[in-house]
Amino acid sequence: MLVNLILRPEAFEPALFDTPGYFENALTLLRGILQNGLVLVDPEQNLRGRLIDAVKSIQNRYGQRLQALVAEICKPDKARSRIVRIDPNHFTAQAATGDTVARLRAIGLADAVVAEPAWATTQTPAADLLPLSEYTASNLEVMRIYMASELPPMGAVAGGNPHGLSFESLIIRATRFSRVLRFYDKQIGKMNRLRYFRLGIERIVELWTQNAHFPAGDLRVELYTVCDHSDPDDCTEKINTEIIKPLRARFPIRDYSLHLKTDNLHRFHARYLQTQCVSLGFDRGFDIMKTNDEIVPNLFVKLGGNCLDYLDDFRRAPAPKSKTR
Repeated sequence: MLVNLILRPEAFEPALFDTPGYFENALTLLRGILQNGLVLVDPEQNLRGRLIDAVKSIQNRYGQRLQALVAEICKPDKARSRIVRIDPNHFTAQAATGDTVARLRAIGLADAVVAEPAWATTQTPAADLLPLSEYTASNLEVMRIYMASELPPMGAVAGGNPHGLSFESLIIRATRFSRVLRFYDKQIGKMNRLRYFRLGIERIVELWTQNAHFPAGDLRVELYTVCDHSDPDDCTEKINTEIIKPLRARFPIRDYSLHLKTDNLHRFHARYLQTQCVSLGFDRGFDIMKTNDEIVPNLFVKLGGNCLDYLDDFRRAPAPKSKTR
């Protein structure tokens, strides 16, 4: 769902914007990052600071628009920032003699290094190097658009697509750089088919923990559902027994937590997976596994768009009162 990029600040040298089409490529790049992209930076965020300074130096007619986009990308608000600070253990494992971009590139987690044309054409190997002047027409931008707006049902994705994507690779892209996964599914609180909800959540957590950038001791899972008509104590016990405890036994990460909510006004029908990087809508919730451990073919997974406030409201909803007190 996400493309992961390293940006060389030198790609935003003011003189380069005199080249016809260069501004349009930069605009496409930055807008795409805001929709479903991430920018990888060093643990101290020196690269982030250099990127901000580079764009601030653009004083021609393009500068103000680019500066606004970069400011949005680099927001300190963790829920909306598109910046990922690489784990220090990964970064320091690289040769300290290389520059920041070279060390980030060596970790091997970026889809591309977007750079100024003169630098990009002199580096080897060049497979992951993308001159900013060629970004709009690149295969990477085509794949980003496909993941953002053109995904067919997962059965069709598995049947083949030009980008070699699958349900598994899409989930890995969405979760790799997150320390927390939040599952929202109102239906779980009805306590029916909990085994199948567990299998769906389990598959996602498995993909996440196998490919997470951060250590298991930093990871946690939160499950949000609605309990309006059942005894919340019974609901808590049943979901803990059938979903939370099996997850904890199989994937020993930092924490699992269950959050029951009330929804007397029927405002929430949330079926989302929320990471620190993106929110994904699951049209049928997390009951997504067939009996042969395959993903149901008619599952649609889409970018959540502007759902952050909606999910914030869900988390702030009151908990049900125990009927035994």
